[in-house]
Amino acid sequence: MKTVLCILLSVLLLVGCMGCAAGISHSSGTVVRICYDRENVSFDLELPQEEGNLVLSVLNGKKRDLDMTVTGAACGFGREQAFVIDGSTYCLGQDGCGVIWEEGTDNYYVISSQEMKQLKKLFKAYGAKNI
Repeated sequence: MKTVLCILLSVLLLVGCMGCAAGISHSSGTVVRICYDRENVSFDLELPQEEGNLVLSVLNGKKRDLDMTVTGAACGFGREQAFVIDGSTYCLGQDGCGVIWEEGTDNYYVISSQEMKQLKKLFKAYGAKNI
């Protein structure tokens, strides 16, 4: 009886933890806002569909980094450089690290250096100086 109960509890914990690693998922064509407010440059605007889809292609499918959820990331995050999608704000690390934080949560997502370059290029196109 104890063995069955232990197995049942183990399965329930495993199924519950699978939800902990949920990923980012937004529909193609979703409105994406880009926000920046640093060093006397400020903008908050809706990206054209093509650029918005680029942001979605970088973020969609990213899984929550469970290690960073426990320890946090030391990159420094804030709305000073962020994307807003479907009411969620995704803040880029302010020190240039390849981590994105979902504001108001313990959700951190790691992106590649190439993906970070793509996102930074968007900010620069709108006048960001230090990203």
